[in-house]
Amino acid sequence: KVREIVYSSMSQKAVSTLNPRLFHWNMTEEEIYDIVRGIWRADIRKSRRADYVLGVYNNLVIGCYRPSTWHRVCEVTKDQLPGHTHDRSLTGMENRIFFDCSMADTDDHIQEL
Repeated sequence: KVREIVYSSMSQKAVSTLNPRLFHWNMTEEEIYDIVRGIWRADIRKSRRADYVLGVYNNLVIGCYRPSTWHRVCEVTKDQLPGHTHDRSLTGMENRIFFDCSMADTDDHIQEL
């Protein structure tokens, strides 16, 4: 089950999510990014307000990303979707969302949290 929780501090807003069925402890950074970035059943307008997206597993932050763009599944080609979705049928998921980010940009801003 994907959890979406909005955190708010003085000036930063973050949304957290992770599908625990996709996570395992031996994942690479790229694999973690791939499962955290989507695809979510969420309101794209609200998600765009978040400064960061946190991947949280058992109350442990396993990934933190600063989204640069948000997309609806129906607006992109299948090769633009997160890799873990490539073998799945996306029927009924057209309005789900995902994000892209620059990993370097995220690393530069991680101390802000």
